[in-house]
Amino acid sequence: MELKKAIEEKKFDTRILERNRARQVVSEAEIQTYLKGLPDDSERMDSVDLSEPDLAYPHLKGPTLTNGQVEKTGEEGIEDLGAEGTH
Repeated sequence: MELKKAIEEKKFDTRILERNRARQVVSEAEIQTYLKGLPDDSERMDSVDLSEPDLAYPHLKGPTLTNGQVEKTGEEGIEDLGAEGTH
């Protein structure tokens, strides 16, 4: 009985939802009902501005911009990563 309960709990898991939809394990109406029943946790979210290179890639030392002009250049930047990936 516990296996059936575990499978039922995972029916809407985002990692397998498309497969369950394709196999008709779950209908579109069931998905919509499930989504509408989820709590609104928007007050708990954090926002990150990924358009700022220092926030998106804090391990990189890119140029500092002031009014669109390069003020100083760091030791390395995104273009300096090469084949080895991140440092």
